[in-house]
Amino acid sequence: MKINLPKKSDFPDGTEFYIKEFDVPLVRTPSNEWFNWFGGEPVQYDVKMLKPGNNWLAESFEEWVRVVGDSQEMKEIACLINTTKILVFSTWAWIISGFILAILVYSPGGIPLNYLFLYIAIGGILLLRILKLNNSIFCQKCKTKLIRHMEDALYKRKKLTHCPGCGFEIEYVVKSNSSNTT
Repeated sequence: MKINLPKKSDFPDGTEFYIKEFDVPLVRTPSNEWFNWFGGEPVQYDVKMLKPGNNWLAESFEEWVRVVGDSQEMKEIACLINTTKILVFSTWAWIISGFILAILVYSPGGIPLNYLFLYIAIGGILLLRILKLNNSIFCQKCKTKLIRHMEDALYKRKKLTHCPGCGFEIEYVVKSNSSNTT
């Protein structure tokens, strides 16, 4: 995904740029409309979510744009992790239902055997996709898989984690047109 950061000229004069809880970029337009720019796309924002002390005026437009850029990277990592979780769940569901199908094949009047072979082939494709996703996130220094550690860092809203294999400090960034992160 190519990251296109907004420019100051994209906003009308008098627009105010806020940061909520250190990582959510908000915009207040001169017409008093609020937008959440987390992930790089504006979405109408309900001001009732703002409380005293959980948001502040950005010190500069550049600071606000950095928060937008960071949120785009966080969104990419979250999508990759969610895709992996969905594939893991789907594969397990596929494997369990495959066992049920195998039992039905051997029962009297069971389903034809060629359906079972097709089912096994699709399950194999799902397993290969999971392995590829799981192996796509690794330490560049010692090649330790990092998906669990990156997920933990994402939930804690940190951009840094340490490799459990070598202790190497890792900052994750999203490479455009690639699902690899390091």
